[in-house]
Amino acid sequence: MIVSHKHNFVYVKPGKTAGSSIELAISRYCGPQDMITKLRPREETQRVDCVARVENPRFVNVNSGNIIELQNHSRYCDALRIYGEDIVDYDVVCTERNPWRKQFPRFSGRAIDAQSVR
Repeated sequence: MIVSHKHNFVYVKPGKTAGSSIELAISRYCGPQDMITKLRPREETQRVDCVARVENPRFVNVNSGNIIELQNHSRYCDALRIYGEDIVDYDVVCTERNPWRKQFPRFSGRAIDAQSVR
């Protein structure tokens, strides 16, 4: 996830969408006030020319005591809970996998499961 105060956007990264590659490409344009969640250590070595804060920020709800931590694949609503009104007017950007490619693993997995039942 990227929260860019410099460019007024939030990048939400769902799984299996080349999100890490896109995040690495975008991160070089982020400013020092921007926040980017950490990737796996191997991927972090590929991050170059990034002046943004790379962290997993935590927020403690004073009423419930629950801890919210933004991570690699956090939801937008979690970012809203932490940043609140500061980001409510920001553009929300997300990547989506080709819907045909997304369905193929589901279909092939069901076919394998059906064969193992026989």
